[in-house]
This record gives sequence, C-alpha cells and structure tokens, in this order.
Amino acid sequence: MVNLTALTVVLLLGLFTAVSWSVHVPRKSNSLIHKDNACKLRSRTFVDCREKSLKTVPNETFPETTEKLDLSLNNLHKIYSYTFRTLVYLKWLDLSFNKINKLQSHAFANLHRLEYLNINSNEVILSDNTYSPQLFVPLTSLKVLHMEKNKCIKQTGESVFPRAVAALTNLRELYTDLTTYVSFTSEFTNLTKLTTISSSGWGLPNRKHAKQCCVKRMYNATFSPFRNIGIKHFRLAYSCLQEIQLDVFEPFHELESLELVGNQQLGLYWALQSLHGLQNQTIPVLSLKAANNFIRRRKRDFSLNIFSMRYLNTICVTALDMSENYIIMPRTAPFSRPDCLRHFDMSVHVTNPQRLIRKLMHDKTFPYLQFLNISTNTAVAHDTLSAQNFDTNSSFSFSVQSSKRLNLHTVDLSFLPMSCQFESHDFYALKVLNISGWNCTIATPPLFLNLVNVTHLSARRTKFNIGLMRHFEKGSLFRNMISLEEVDLSENELTSVPQDLFLTNHKLSSLILFNNKLTGLPMEVLKTINLVHLDLSSNVIEYLTQSEIEELEKQKQQRPGFNLKLISNPFVCDCENLVFLRWLNNTNLVVDFGPEFLCTTTNGQQEQITKFMKKYKNFSVSCVSRSWLKVGVGAIFAVVVSIFVILAYYRNRWNVHYWFYTNCRPSPDMLPTRQYDYDAFVCYNHNDYDWVYETLQPYLEEGAPELRLCLHHRDFEVGEVIQQNIVDAINSSRKVILVISNNFIKSTWGEYEIEMAGMRSVQEGRANVIICVLLEEVPVRDMPRTLMNLWHRVTFLVWPQNAHEQSLFRERLTSALE
Repeated sequence: MVNLTALTVVLLLGLFTAVSWSVHVPRKSNSLIHKDNACKLRSRTFVDCREKSLKTVPNETFPETTEKLDLSLNNLHKIYSYTFRTLVYLKWLDLSFNKINKLQSHAFANLHRLEYLNINSNEVILSDNTYSPQLFVPLTSLKVLHMEKNKCIKQTGESVFPRAVAALTNLRELYTDLTTYVSFTSEFTNLTKLTTISSSGWGLPNRKHAKQCCVKRMYNATFSPFRNIGIKHFRLAYSCLQEIQLDVFEPFHELESLELVGNQQLGLYWALQSLHGLQNQTIPVLSLKAANNFIRRRKRDFSLNIFSMRYLNTICVTALDMSENYIIMPRTAPFSRPDCLRHFDMSVHVTNPQRLIRKLMHDKTFPYLQFLNISTNTAVAHDTLSAQNFDTNSSFSFSVQSSKRLNLHTVDLSFLPMSCQFESHDFYALKVLNISGWNCTIATPPLFLNLVNVTHLSARRTKFNIGLMRHFEKGSLFRNMISLEEVDLSENELTSVPQDLFLTNHKLSSLILFNNKLTGLPMEVLKTINLVHLDLSSNVIEYLTQSEIEELEKQKQQRPGFNLKLISNPFVCDCENLVFLRWLNNTNLVVDFGPEFLCTTTNGQQEQITKFMKKYKNFSVSCVSRSWLKVGVGAIFAVVVSIFVILAYYRNRWNVHYWFYTNCRPSPDMLPTRQYDYDAFVCYNHNDYDWVYETLQPYLEEGAPELRLCLHHRDFEVGEVIQQNIVDAINSSRKVILVISNNFIKSTWGEYEIEMAGMRSVQEGRANVIICVLLEEVPVRDMPRTLMNLWHRVTFLVWPQNAHEQSLFRERLTSALE
C-alpha cells in the first residue's frame, strides 16, 4: 500500500515537472522576442525582424513552430552554417536588403520545408565559385528563389551561372541577375518544374554594380539546357543587351509570356528578330516595351514593315505591348495574325496615330481586339498641346461607320490631337474610354451617341468648360450613356456643372472634378441617384453654405457610403465661415480631411484648420458683435435691390420675352435644304395602335396625295437601339406627328419622342415641324414639361367624334403636312 502511494506521488511529481517545463520554455522564448530592438512575434508562426539593425541572426529567440521569418533591411554580413537548424517547419525566409557577402555551404541546413527564399539586394557575387555546390541541397521543397540585385565581378569571357541552383529540383520561379556573358550548364536539365525565369532592373541608371550584373550578349546555346523544360514565363528587362542571336529563345516551346522590356541598346528591330526561334507558336503575352528609345535620340523613328515583322507575324499573340518605341505607322498595317490579338498597347511616341485608328476601327484590321491603348504620355502631350494651343485645325476627326461592329472593351486615346467632333457607330461593346487631352472646345452630341455600355469615362484636360456650355442642350451630352458608373472631368477649368448633365445616368457612382474652378457644390449633380464618391479637390471653394452642408448630410443619410474629397481648396477662416469650419472639423463625410487642410485667416496667414479649431470658441465670440450689424445692413440692401429688379422686369417684361424669342433660335433661311425619306414620323402609344393603323395610315398613305409615313412597328430597324431608331426616324422625316393621349403622355418613350422632336424644331427654327393630334382630352396638369413647352408653339388638331368634323380634320391635317 505504501509502495503504491509512493509510486503515485512520483508519477504526479513527474507530470507536474513536465507540464512546468513545457509552459516555461515558450514564455522564455516569447519574452526574448518581445524585448526592445528585437524581433516581433506577429503570430504563432510569423516572426518579424525587419529593420532591427541586426548584425547576426538571433536564432535562439525563434519558436520552433516558426513558418515565416522576415530578416530584411538589417546589417547581416554572413549566414553561417546551421544558422536555421532548429526551424524545421520554416516555409518562408526573407534575407533581402542586407549586406550579405557570404553564404556558407550549410547555411540552409534542415530547411527541408522551405518554399520561398529571398536574398535580393545583397553583396553575394553572382559566380559559380561563390555558391557552394552543397548550399541549396537541403532545400528540397523550394519553389521560389529571388537572388537579384547582388554583386558581380568584371568578366572578359563566358561565365557559368551558379550550378548550386541546379540542385533545386522543385524550383518553379527563378528571379536573378544575368552576368555579361552568361551560360547554363547541363546540370540545369534537373530543373524540370521550372516555369519562370526573370531578370530585370540592372540596366537602369543609378544602379550599383549595373555594368557587371547586366547581360550584354545571348547566344543560341545560352538556354539550351531548358529545351525539355516547360518554361512558360521569361522576362529580361532594362538590361545592357547589345547582341542576341536569332534562335536564342528556340528552347522555349511552351512560352506563355515573353517580356523584353527596356532593352534600349538592343533596339526594337533586333528584339523582333530574336523571335525567329518562336515561329508558329502561340504566346499569349508579348512585351517589347521601350526597346527603341536610343534610336529616338538619333532622330530616327522606327518603321514597322513586313520585313521587320516577318517572325512576329507567324506567332499568335493575345496581348502585345509595343509602347514607348517611337514607331511610325505605315499605311498598311504589317500584321498577318490579327485574329489572335485581344490586347494591344502602342502608347507613347506613335507617329501618325490616325493611321492606326483608321486601320483598327475603319478597316477592322483586328476584328477581335478588346483592349487598345495608343495614348501619349502626359509629359509629351503637354509639350505638344502647348505648342498647338488647342488649335482646332491641329486636331483631326472622322466618322467611323461599318456593318461590322468592334469588340473593343477598353480604349485609351488620351492626349492625341483628336477633336470631339469624332463620331462612331461601332462602340456598343465598349466599357472603358479615355479621351483625356482631346480638343473639345467644339463638340457634337454624336461623340457619345452609341456608348450605351460604357461604365468608366475619363475626359481630363479636354476644354469641356467651353464645349459643355456652348454646344449641348440640357442633358444631351451623356444622355445615351445609361451604364456610366465613373466619370473623370478633372482639369477642365469648369466653373459650374450643367444641372441636367447626368439626368439619365442613374448608375453613376463616382464623379471626379479635381482641379477645376468650382466655387461650390454642384447641387443638382449631387442628387444623382447612386452617387457615392465626389472629388472636388483642388478647386476654388472657400467655404460651403448652410444649404450645401444640409444637402450633403441628407445624401449621407440616404446613401451611407457617400463621401467627399475637398483637399487643396483655398478655404477662408473668418466669421462668415464658422458653421462650415465646425462642420468640417466634426464630420466624417470628408474622407481626406486632416492636417493638410489649410485656410487663410483674417491677417492673410495660412494655418492648419485643425489648429485653428482649437481656438474656435474665442474666435466665435469676437464674431457675434459684428454679425448683427452686417445682417441688418445686408437685409435692407437685399430688399431694395429685389424691389428694383422686380419693378424693372415688370415694366419691360414683353421686351425681354421678345428679345429671347428673336435671338435664341436659328434662322430658317440659314438651314440647308435636304431630301427626306419620309413625309412624317408618327409617334404614338401602343394602346393607340388601332386608330393609327385603321384611320390615320390609310388616309395619308392611300389618299391623294399619297404620303409616306414612318411607323414604329413597320419601319424601325430590327436590332438597333430604340433611342437611335427614334432619332433616325425624326431626322429622316419632313414632319413629326405626335398622337397625344393619356397613355402617350404617361409613357417614358413618349416624353423622349416629344423632346427629340422639339430639339429638331429648335435646330431648324421652324415650329411647323411638329403636328400634335389630340385623340382625347388630356388635363393640362398631367402634361409633361416637354409637351407644355410645345403647347403655344405648334399646330394642335383635335380628333372629333362625328363623321362631318372628321372630314374637316383630315383636310386640316393634309394642309399641315404640305
């Protein structure tokens, strides 16, 4: 019994000791991790040692469960053997941005689970002699290796790429520098899972060791060990490449992307010739960006032709980037595989861009193209447009019409010498459009006529401040763009926004009016149904009125996500703006409010609004004594002025009406004569179908003289957008007959037809274009605004019930149609 009791006590003491030890060790480890100037334990498996000025790896402080370790941005010089021997679960290790110049042969021992290793931006010499053959042997699970931006030595002959990398049999992605005359040995055939090789950045100026770690020549045998390996992505960017043989990429049979970016010393011509070994392949992504800049400095542009494109033309490319290359577009597009292209970037430095536009849109050179960018960069555009001073004659415009529509989804034509008189009928699939930098001082509504599916529109620096005010009726500019979600009208010198500009754009959620000349909120635009983001930064707003503040709060309640940007406006801190300043300091509606918000005080000094509000109470008291005097004087002055204006208007009201009538409509004599397809377009509601087809149509088309009518059911083009059918019918008919009934005035299409007919009447300056037929009595209070505007200006005929009066009605209708 005693022995049993003693055995029980011993077991309990042993259990207690084991539990104490298991609890004690992690606490000791955690305390080391959390001490000052040491690593931080972000989670149970992540240790963060960034920017701790470490000179050695504090491996004794790491929990054994660590899976992710970040040692970047320290002062490590060497990684000794067995440094990470206890971290058997480590999967992610970052040693970048240190001063490492030595990796001992067993530096990564025991890291069998490591999948990601980054030794970027150190001083490890990229040489086969530097990397021990045993260095990477333990890394049996490594998939991604970053070893760029290290150190190279000057070479005079061929250099073997470190063969230690060949031991990484599970490696998928290799990011590395390439030496001047690089070659890969036969050991690299072991990298059977490698899919990505990338080398970039050393050709840029101000890079340390750039001349040594920068490949100059690549030969046909350079990548021969990868012939039977499925390399899918190859990138060589901003190198010193000067010579490349024709079949250097021939071993890459399964390429999905090839990027030869910024190889300025090679030139675009030789970059195109290097595609010889890839003939008849399908390569989804091909980038030859910025390969021709050095030729520009010699004042020679590169001309695409059949000879220079002979190898590219055999390759099926889905996304092609040839931007920043100073390319002259030939009259005939030198592409023989246009059926493959979906994404085409020719932005920046394209000579004769109008040729490319005509080929793409008018001749349908690329029938399946979805993304097109032929924009010019802002810096170049600024110089060009400054010299032209937005001269109308410097822009070109043309109309694009074809029975075959384009499949373009995204088009960037920004900062080209284009005019807003541009018209196209092929953009039904378009969703994103950028026309920034166009000359829109003279613009026409057909610019956006068919863009019914566009969701994002950018029109920065387009001189819309002139085009909007001069050339558009209310709400006509974006009327058909019913899918708009975001509009950018920045840098247009807008002093106001027409209240009906976005009348039909019910999906609009973001409006950017950055860097204009607005002095307050565009109140009518603010009420757009789905607007949640309004950017008014860098305008000339000194303060917001009480009514504007109340409207903002109202919109915030209706749409909880609503927000506003107001930074960089010349706010004023004085007695008149106290309500605004208090609201600005307290609201969370202005998302960019902070110390950067400045205001001008009464003594002319600028001060942070946040600091000004700290002395708000004392300042508000000093304003009270002056407020009553200003209010009284202002009220008396306003009453006197109002009485004077009312009396002046009352005495001269008929003269004012006459002046507007005679000066605000065009003269009919100024309009050219034209031939019409129809004598009249009949606008009616479908509920009045029987009267139109049984009474009106037989009388006018079968009587004497015989007239030709345009009717919805019979003459509208099948498959065309309804709005476009209505506009085409009105424009192709000599007269417009509006069949007015209670059903008609309640119809949305009826109101649209009335408005379009009214617009036609105003444009021609002839009220007799429109004939209104009243089928039944319509209460005046129920008439839409558009019909009320026509009430006293056009011919109204009432359809009588007895036969005798119906005969007289027909005579009057025939006379009105003459």
